[in-house]
Amino acid sequence: MPARISWIDNMKAIGIVLVVLGHTKGIGNTAAQFIFSFHMPLFFFASGLLLKEEAVKNETAQFFVRQVYRLVVPYTFFWLVSYSYWIVSRHFLSQHGVTENAQFWLEPILGYFYGTGEFLFINPVLWFFSCLFVTSMLFHFIRKIAHNSVVVIVLVLSGICGVALSKLLGFRVPWNVDLALIAVLFYGTGHLLRPVLMSRQGIAKWRSEYAVIGMTVAAIAAVINGRVDMNNMVFGNILWFYIGAFAGIAGVLGISMLLPPSRLAQSVGRNTIVIFPLHVILFGVFAGIGMLFLELPREFKDQSAVWSALFAVAAILFSVPLAYFARQTAPWAIGESRVLDDVRMNT
Repeated sequence: MPARISWIDNMKAIGIVLVVLGHTKGIGNTAAQFIFSFHMPLFFFASGLLLKEEAVKNETAQFFVRQVYRLVVPYTFFWLVSYSYWIVSRHFLSQHGVTENAQFWLEPILGYFYGTGEFLFINPVLWFFSCLFVTSMLFHFIRKIAHNSVVVIVLVLSGICGVALSKLLGFRVPWNVDLALIAVLFYGTGHLLRPVLMSRQGIAKWRSEYAVIGMTVAAIAAVINGRVDMNNMVFGNILWFYIGAFAGIAGVLGISMLLPPSRLAQSVGRNTIVIFPLHVILFGVFAGIGMLFLELPREFKDQSAVWSALFAVAAILFSVPLAYFARQTAPWAIGESRVLDDVRMNT
């Protein structure tokens, strides 16, 4: 197993903490606005950063199979987990008068095949898996037909056209094909910067002032631009959206490279693929326990930043051991399978 790079673990750990916190309502609109301005662009950037150049050069069929195992299989697995939880929880809660059976049981199944957030209401964050799959394939095709500076031009044009398309269409394209046009700009940037960031010279260039400047610019952009929500194709002003997103990415990179290695960051960073879809389910479990057994009001979890922090920490703490369990018993479920070794690629 190759040695882990501590600043990448730090970056992924920071990113997933922001994602989990962003899905709590007690942190307030201002904090959520800041987090949403760059937290998902950061994950697309990180995915591109971790894509090795050798993978891009492989045949399309090989790359496709690899991405199916790494993304579509986990998407399917976590959808099944989410659907099972949805069936059980809505029945249990309805029996206690907490909620009603509003949706037909077939609706989530149709949502799985459509693959966008609003149709994936049983676990909206699953949109990232389908979108990242399409995004990675799109970037693969771009690299196949274009090279060097031409790739940069295509990525920028894709980012602009993607935002414009989101304003023109009155519907969402299945599997986030429309959103992938925007996400590929962050994904491609991460990959193109890989040689620099992975080198010692590249790391040495990052200083604390870059982290501070990046976070400051991201905060200013968030205040000016308003709430951004990639899942629902809400970007506000296109210029401020990209300024805020890339500034936030730069800020997190700077912070990640300044932080020392830690086992905690390694555990969290390594298991983002499990924390990401499971934290939504765990939020529901925690809320149900509070309402049914502690007799707390229905909106208790949204009433303060304290509850938000507790929910976030608890969700991460519960997810990490579950991730290790999955890795030992069913690695295929989280995109880590020996089958991948038969596909002669490095990603």
